[in-house]
Amino acid sequence: MSKPVNIGPRERRKRFAIGVVGLIASIGLTWWLVTTDAPRWYRFFLMGPFYVSILGFLHARAGT
Repeated sequence: MSKPVNIGPRERRKRFAIGVVGLIASIGLTWWLVTTDAPRWYRFFLMGPFYVSILGFLHARAGT
């Protein structure tokens, strides 16, 4: 028995793309903060882009 899917293939591709963009932004911001010797507590704000990235990947995979 297959699991129910709430979104179609187009929306799954869109959420996967959001995950990819969020991951690239997170990695780029992390690199920038490390190379510019920004204060460590600035890295706390990276949780937002990483969280968006993870949600995009999980939603695309689960189809919800």
